[in-house]
Amino acid sequence: MTDLPRPDFSILGPVQVRGKGGPVRLSGKSRALLGTLLLHLNTPISRDRLISALWDEPPSSAVANLQTYVSQLRRALSGIASLHTQGSGYLLPLEPDRLDLLVFDDAVQRARREAGNGDLAAADRWFGRALSLWRGRPAEDAPLGSTMTARLAELEEKLAQARADWIDVRLALGDHDRLTGELRGVVAAHPLRERAGAQLMLALYRAGRRAEALDVYRGARSVLVAELGIEPGPELTELHAAILRDDPSLNRPAVREPVRWTPVCQLPPDIGDFVGRDRELESLGAVMSGDSSGAPVIATVHGTPGVGKSTLAVHLAHRLRPRFPDGQLFLRLAGASPTPRDPGDLLAELLRALHVDGASIPESCDERAALYRSRLADRAVLLLLDDAADEEQVRPLLPGTPHSAVLITSRTRLMLEGATAVSLEPPPGTHARELLARMAGRSRLDHDPEAAQAILAACGRLPLAIRIAGARLAARPSWPLRDLAARLEDTRKRLDELALGQLSVRANFAVGYAALPPAAQRAFRLLGLAGFESAAEWAVAALLGEPAGHADAAIEALVMAGLLMPRETDAAGQPRYGMHDLLRVYARDRAEVEESEQQRHAALSGLVAECLARTRAAVRDLPRPFAPPPPYAPAQREVGYEWLAAERRNLVATVALAVELSCTADAAQLAYHLTSYLAAHHYYDDVVSVQRAVMTLGDPDEVMRARLILANTDVDLGRFHTALAEFEALHRHFTRTGDRHAATYAMTGRGVCRHVLSDHQAALTDLTAAVRLFQELGDDGGALHALLDLSAVHEEVGRYDDAIEVCHRGLELTSGGRNRLDRSRLLRGLGIACYEKGRVEEAVRYYEESLRLTRELDYDGGEPKTLRRLAEAYGALGRYAEATRVLEQCLKEFERSGNALGEALTTYAFGELCHRQGRIREALCHFTRSGELIGRLGASLWRARVLREIGRAHADLGDRDAASAAWTEALELFTSLGSAEAVQVRELLENSPKYQPNPLYRHLGV
Repeated sequence: MTDLPRPDFSILGPVQVRGKGGPVRLSGKSRALLGTLLLHLNTPISRDRLISALWDEPPSSAVANLQTYVSQLRRALSGIASLHTQGSGYLLPLEPDRLDLLVFDDAVQRARREAGNGDLAAADRWFGRALSLWRGRPAEDAPLGSTMTARLAELEEKLAQARADWIDVRLALGDHDRLTGELRGVVAAHPLRERAGAQLMLALYRAGRRAEALDVYRGARSVLVAELGIEPGPELTELHAAILRDDPSLNRPAVREPVRWTPVCQLPPDIGDFVGRDRELESLGAVMSGDSSGAPVIATVHGTPGVGKSTLAVHLAHRLRPRFPDGQLFLRLAGASPTPRDPGDLLAELLRALHVDGASIPESCDERAALYRSRLADRAVLLLLDDAADEEQVRPLLPGTPHSAVLITSRTRLMLEGATAVSLEPPPGTHARELLARMAGRSRLDHDPEAAQAILAACGRLPLAIRIAGARLAARPSWPLRDLAARLEDTRKRLDELALGQLSVRANFAVGYAALPPAAQRAFRLLGLAGFESAAEWAVAALLGEPAGHADAAIEALVMAGLLMPRETDAAGQPRYGMHDLLRVYARDRAEVEESEQQRHAALSGLVAECLARTRAAVRDLPRPFAPPPPYAPAQREVGYEWLAAERRNLVATVALAVELSCTADAAQLAYHLTSYLAAHHYYDDVVSVQRAVMTLGDPDEVMRARLILANTDVDLGRFHTALAEFEALHRHFTRTGDRHAATYAMTGRGVCRHVLSDHQAALTDLTAAVRLFQELGDDGGALHALLDLSAVHEEVGRYDDAIEVCHRGLELTSGGRNRLDRSRLLRGLGIACYEKGRVEEAVRYYEESLRLTRELDYDGGEPKTLRRLAEAYGALGRYAEATRVLEQCLKEFERSGNALGEALTTYAFGELCHRQGRIREALCHFTRSGELIGRLGASLWRARVLREIGRAHADLGDRDAASAAWTEALELFTSLGSAEAVQVRELLENSPKYQPNPLYRHLGV
């Protein structure tokens, strides 16, 4: 038996800390603080309790003083331990072997266990080592308050009990001669402890000093009567009587032959090429080595098949062997198979491993569990249970006492009381590559890194698959990596390639699949067919042809089998479930084998139909896409807007799925309605993807509808010349074919492009005509498209009354809560027009209502634009601090999203705000920066406005030449654009020679 470890922290005597360089020096109060924390190790202690522990009468500065002591202690413990803040309290976490008190407790428990088993020599050694840790009274040099007295007394009582138990062991070993002196000291120090008196009497009697033993009794009785007024208890009186009659039982008993315990190690061999998992190993290692709190430690590892649960558990178990010297037991539970092993059979196997004769093993499971727990009682044994089926299979196998620990692997999370659960995911890319490198050779991976990456991607970073791929490469050293990568690229043959001898990814998956009930098997197959990365319950129900809410049992069975992994709850509040890439390949394989083509088509068509119905309902408050709507169908679902965000990826994939199924109408309608959400949230790549997918169907009407939407996407992406050419071509086509409705959309798009490209008169002509035609056609969505841009054109040319009238017409089309996103845009337009007319407070109301609607819809695309306008209005009202705060928020958002025009206009607004406050030089800097940004974008109207403000700033600074130059250029631009703002600049130029700076500026010294 080795000596006990020397702990870093000591409390059984003076408070001490040892670092790498030796003892750490601490001040008095720092020792008291550390002592308090050590006496409550691994337990958060509130600030108030710490203060009462440090002072009987806390000073008024106690809180500040405590913070100082905490800081000092943290510095002193740097590199040794970490003192954590928890709420208003503190926590010092340490491993049990780092504090002498916990090492003492553990050694005493081991000593008592050995004594109970009859191994008195071992018990003597453990007690001796335990008591050697005591160097005086606990925390004797720490100035602690009286509230800690009880805790310190408790420790001293622990010492007294351990010393008494040790004396019993030594008496049984015949060490009575040497004990008499020690016991006289104990009795003298604690005359009221009857057990010490009895031990001294027995030692003296066995040493042949019968008279002295009787004198001890008389002395003890005198003290008890004098001090407490009581007679000695049964232990003393019965011993006294036995000594008087020389009872033979008082002679030293023969030492029993100890019950021998033979440690056993059943662990499978460790993995030589184990890679990574540092975080999981550290977390589980800390749990398995921690304080058991009176119960065996239990930890579970769960995850998808092949993710490396067993490998991790075996590796960890080997690392933990020194912590469990009494043995390590191992069982395979076959939980993933159709026939998991019976707990009774497993208990019989464990009992035989613990050297119980087969004939002595009871018949019933309960009796076997009781015998098993009695064999493990107070032993430090590690039990590794691999591939558990469920809690009922595991519970009979759990030890009943502390010191032992259980590590369990399972495909699903086990809900065992007090267990720590770790979910194992595929390793990160670097660790996956290292595993492949160790098996196949690092130089081969370095020679062709792209092929290596392709192999890892095909394996989905699943350790089992990587091991098989690596083993195949290792067996053929000259085989190029790119050949295996090419074979794995075909998903239909991938699982065939991921097999070698007894190792097979398909076979590993098949075990769990075969154990599933039929409904869960079908759900698994169809999920693989759909190909979703994650799915909610409604999608599983749709595939099964069941109403929503009827797929829970199938999902639960798949989760329990580890074939479906619970993911996060999404933005719509739906629990989501994911499947590993290789599991999807396997599921698709099973679907193609076990489902007929007709069954597969029906299941996927049902999913497409459900996606369409839900999407149509969810986009009801969003602007329609830029094309004539498909045939109207009222929404049959109540689906929240958040559902679209949660399901976007799956819905985009479903459009492609519908195209693959040749469901032309459903594919086109799903793409159309989904575009409402995608365009509103700037998912333009997805818009292009779904519309081009629809075009591949070849339906002429759907192709032209998709072209309209894609041309409008070019507008959103700033490709105005490309969009204009497409809209003109589409307008000619629709006019020629007599499609008046589609031609009106093309005309609207053309007007939008002409507006942006500063052909304002042509834009007004197109958009005014489009509004009239849309109203004749009864297309409110199309009319809103035209009205929104018509109001913007009116604003840009200074026709603010016309802009207000157009916005009100648009608001009538959105009354009753319809199309709230367009309503928010119209309200912003109203605010702009009112602001320009000097109705600033009215503008603020419109802006704030617009913001409320965009925030309700969680639409951040329009929020920064409205916030910029709101800040502009705040500045006009003299609310400068609010304006500055809002503009800073806008600028961050525009910079984050890469919106260069938004950044330029926000910088312009900063210039206006500074100008209003008389900070002219700052204003000029902002305007100059804004002009640089706008110049890159070619926004002529805003460039003219920036030049106008630059001129004003120069004029206020007294530089009339610079002001005139800026205004001259601005006038040319405004005139070429047909903007009414040209009149204002002309007046500035005409009055320039007489221009006098504002007296405010003179006062400010600018």
